Amino acid sequence: MKNALSKFALIFILGFLVVLAPSCKKDDNTPKSEIIGTWTMGNPDITITAGGIDLVQYLISTYGLTAAQAQAALDMILEEFTVENSGTIAFKDDNTYHVSQMDGNEDGTWSITNDGKTLNLNSQVSGEDSLSIKTLTSNLLILGLAPITEEVDFNEDGIDETTLVITIELRLTK
Repeated sequence: MKNALSKFALIFILGFLVVLAPSCKKDDNTPKSEIIGTWTMGNPDITITAGGIDLVQYLISTYGLTAAQAQAALDMILEEFTVENSGTIAFKDDNTYHVSQMDGNEDGTWSITNDGKTLNLNSQVSGEDSLSIKTLTSNLLILGLAPITEEVDFNEDGIDETTLVITIELRLTK
C-alpha cells in the first residue's frame, strides 16, 4: 500500500509539473518585442497653458478675446503640431528606427530602459530624445514628450508677457 501511494504521489507531482510547466515559460511580451514594427503617427494630444491656466482661458482673460477667437488661435498652433507629427516610424529588431514624414525622413537608433518606462532615440538629425512610455501594447504606443517651455510676446511690444508650457503625447498605432 505504501509503495502504491508513493507511485500515486509521483504520478500526481509529474502530472502537476506537466500542467504548470507551459505557464512558467518566459513571456515574450517585453517592451522590446512589443515595439518592433511600423507605427502610424496619429494626432498628438497637446495641452498648452499660459500663466498656469489653459491657453484659451488665458487669451480671453488677458487680452479680451472672445472664446471663438481664442480657440481659433489655439487651433492654429495645434495645426502646426498635427502636420509635423504625421507619418510613420518603424522600429527594427536591431535597435534602429526609420521615421518617414512629409517634411523628410530620419534614421537612428533606439533603446528602452530596463524598467520599460522610457524610449531613448538617437539620430544625427534630432540628436538624443527621451520619451516617456505611457502605454505600450502590440497595437498602441503612447509617448510623452518632456514639457516644452517658451517665453512669448503675444502683443508684440518686445516684452515677453508669459511662459507657455506645452505638453505633448504622441499616439501611434500598428
